[in-house]
Amino acid sequence: MLQLALLRSQIEEMGEEKIGSEDRLTTSLKRAIRELSTAETDSLRKRIRMSKTSWLVAEPLEKLSLTREAPEPPSEFTVVAADGSQIMPSRQEVAYCYLINIGSVTIHYGLGRRPVLKSMPSLYYRDEDMHEELDGKETFINEEIVSARRDLEELDELVRSALSLSGGVNKVVALVDGTLIKWILESYPPDFRDRFLGRFLQGLDALKEAGIPIAGYISHPGSRDVVNALKVGLCYMDGALCARCERNPPPCAAVDGVSDRMLMSWLLKKEGERSCISGSSAVVLEDYGEHRIFFFYLQTGGEVARVEVPRWVVEDESMLNLVHSVVADQAKKGGGYPVALTEAHEKAVVRGKDRELFFQIVEEVLIKKGLKTTISVKSMSKRRPTV
Repeated sequence: MLQLALLRSQIEEMGEEKIGSEDRLTTSLKRAIRELSTAETDSLRKRIRMSKTSWLVAEPLEKLSLTREAPEPPSEFTVVAADGSQIMPSRQEVAYCYLINIGSVTIHYGLGRRPVLKSMPSLYYRDEDMHEELDGKETFINEEIVSARRDLEELDELVRSALSLSGGVNKVVALVDGTLIKWILESYPPDFRDRFLGRFLQGLDALKEAGIPIAGYISHPGSRDVVNALKVGLCYMDGALCARCERNPPPCAAVDGVSDRMLMSWLLKKEGERSCISGSSAVVLEDYGEHRIFFFYLQTGGEVARVEVPRWVVEDESMLNLVHSVVADQAKKGGGYPVALTEAHEKAVVRGKDRELFFQIVEEVLIKKGLKTTISVKSMSKRRPTV
């Protein structure tokens, strides 16, 4: 039981510290705004390419302070979106298995067609489902691996839905909730990375060949890539070399604590406006080829979101404008968050009661089949009150 009375003094102390932090952050944000407003794109890009930093740095393709209003969406277009959730395996439960549930929606505008909403659960319980080969060794799966498999199933469903559209649909945008940069691969061995990334890039290949742009929508982003580009610009060296920095504090500390979202909330004033296009410096993107990921920030009216797209979308102005206009329109229709992603989430989400019912059904079926079932004392104690 949590003794809240004993925490009060610590909470008071936290409040006092936050007051000081807010003052420092205000100063840092003002400096970041000044640097953003005066940044010279070509010279900054040159410095970024010469730099070796310990942080991710955006490489702008356009002037950092640029803003563009959203184009009008087409009179006829279709949005395809997918999202997923899972029930993780637990040795405390009646059976060691897991479930991945994928929700997808297809919404037509101006075409007189009804939306298509689907929810597709898949159960995994076989030995090969519970293991993954990592660096040549068979290893029990973990939450990261299950989430990675879910990501692939989301993309598979997105591609299937987009490619299955019948004639008369020629403006299509595919949306996923979250990043297109598979960060997990940076900490996993090459065999896993090659298998996962190969399948992921195949999905992007299919969309590119069909001329269907894909975008990843990141709500309330915490990234600092653009601010880190400003930090490179503040460095006293021609190319920032963090390991050789001799200043204490370093000049780049002037914008510490500022996130891209804070900076873009100042820059993007109008609903639907986007920021400049920038490239990500994530190491994993070296293996993406023509699908290397770029991003921009979007003022939805409800938040500043990060929108990620592959290189081939950036290089096709009509595709880029289609993504910008449709995502902005989706956010407007959804009260600040894309309506198609909201619907896909609702079809995919697995709530606590769903999890309990799932394992109850598993137990009932196994008993009917005459199979012996057990559940841990720990799990049983959580299911029934003792007081």
